[in-house]
Amino acid sequence: MVYKTISISGEVYSKLLALKRSNESFSDLFLRVTKKEKPKLRNFYGKWKMSDKEEESILKDINSLWSSWEMD
Repeated sequence: MVYKTISISGEVYSKLLALKRSNESFSDLFLRVTKKEKPKLRNFYGKWKMSDKEEESILKDINSLWSSWEMD
Protein backbone atom coordinates (compact mmCIF):
# COMPACT_ATOMS: atom_id res chain seq x y z
CA MET A 1 0.00 0.00 0.00
CA VAL A 2 1.23 3.47 -0.85
CA TYR A 3 0.97 6.18 1.78
CA LYS A 4 0.73 9.89 0.95
CA THR A 5 0.80 12.86 3.27
CA ILE A 6 -1.50 15.76 2.45
CA SER A 7 -1.97 19.12 4.15
CA ILE A 8 -5.48 20.26 4.98
CA SER A 9 -6.81 23.04 7.15
CA GLY A 10 -8.37 22.41 10.54
CA GLU A 11 -11.75 23.34 9.11
CA VAL A 12 -11.46 20.74 6.34
CA TYR A 13 -10.30 18.11 8.85
CA SER A 14 -13.32 18.82 11.06
CA LYS A 15 -15.68 18.46 8.11
CA LEU A 16 -14.05 15.20 7.04
CA LEU A 17 -14.20 13.90 10.59
CA ALA A 18 -17.93 14.68 10.72
CA LEU A 19 -18.47 12.67 7.51
CA LYS A 20 -16.32 9.74 8.64
CA ARG A 21 -18.12 6.71 10.02
CA SER A 22 -16.86 5.17 13.27
CA ASN A 23 -15.51 2.00 11.66
CA GLU A 24 -14.20 3.77 8.54
CA SER A 25 -10.64 4.78 7.69
CA PHE A 26 -9.95 8.10 6.02
CA SER A 27 -8.97 6.19 2.87
CA ASP A 28 -12.37 4.48 2.88
CA LEU A 29 -14.05 7.84 3.49
CA PHE A 30 -12.30 9.38 0.48
CA LEU A 31 -13.30 6.42 -1.68
CA ARG A 32 -16.92 6.68 -0.52
CA VAL A 33 -17.31 10.42 -1.08
CA THR A 34 -15.55 10.39 -4.46
CA LYS A 35 -17.45 7.39 -5.84
CA LYS A 36 -19.35 8.22 -8.99
CA GLU A 37 -22.96 7.16 -8.75
CA LYS A 38 -25.24 6.49 -11.67
CA PRO A 39 -27.84 9.24 -11.92
CA LYS A 40 -31.30 8.21 -10.79
CA LEU A 41 -34.06 8.31 -13.38
CA ARG A 42 -36.23 10.45 -11.11
CA ASN A 43 -33.62 13.24 -11.33
CA PHE A 44 -34.67 13.76 -14.93
CA TYR A 45 -38.40 14.01 -14.25
CA GLY A 46 -39.81 17.15 -15.84
CA LYS A 47 -36.58 18.04 -17.66
CA TRP A 48 -37.85 17.18 -21.14
CA LYS A 49 -40.21 19.82 -22.46
CA MET A 50 -42.63 18.58 -25.12
CA SER A 51 -45.81 19.72 -26.72
CA ASP A 52 -49.13 17.99 -26.12
CA LYS A 53 -49.03 16.78 -29.72
CA GLU A 54 -45.58 15.23 -29.24
CA GLU A 55 -46.70 13.53 -26.01
CA GLU A 56 -49.80 12.16 -27.73
CA SER A 57 -47.67 10.75 -30.57
CA ILE A 58 -45.24 9.06 -28.18
CA LEU A 59 -48.04 7.52 -26.11
CA LYS A 60 -49.75 6.29 -29.29
CA ASP A 61 -46.52 4.60 -30.40
CA ILE A 62 -46.01 3.00 -26.98
CA ASN A 63 -49.57 1.67 -26.89
CA SER A 64 -49.15 0.30 -30.41
CA LEU A 65 -46.00 -1.55 -29.39
CA TRP A 66 -47.61 -2.94 -26.23
CA SER A 67 -50.63 -4.21 -28.15
CA SER A 68 -48.38 -6.04 -30.63
CA TRP A 69 -46.86 -8.21 -27.88
CA GLU A 70 -48.30 -11.67 -27.55
CA MET A 71 -48.90 -13.12 -24.12
CA ASP A 72 -48.48 -16.88 -23.68
